[in-house]
Amino acid sequence: MAAGEGFDPSGGGSGWDAVLVDIDHSPRHALAEGSSGFYGQAGTRALAGHLRPGGVYALWSDDPPDADYLEVLREVFTDVAAEVVEFPNPLQGRTAANTVYLATRQE
Repeated sequence: MAAGEGFDPSGGGSGWDAVLVDIDHSPRHALAEGSSGFYGQAGTRALAGHLRPGGVYALWSDDPPDADYLEVLREVFTDVAAEVVEFPNPLQGRTAANTVYLATRQE
């Protein structure tokens, strides 16, 4: 959907305020072979095209921040950040950590 017509099946939506993504374990650990292109510059530009100026893209990742992916985001977006979120995991009896990437489409 990010590479094509967008996220509104009726075809009427464009200029979203935010796109929040959780499709793989991380940009380096895709769950499906077909999603790897999503993390490259072309896929990232296609996704950005669905956001309004000032719109925010966020991606959840199970891995620590990835410098290469941050560079791809910086080529397309502004205000790029990778925030590590820690939380207690009672199932594993330890603190777990994930990364949330945040990026803003230029005004």
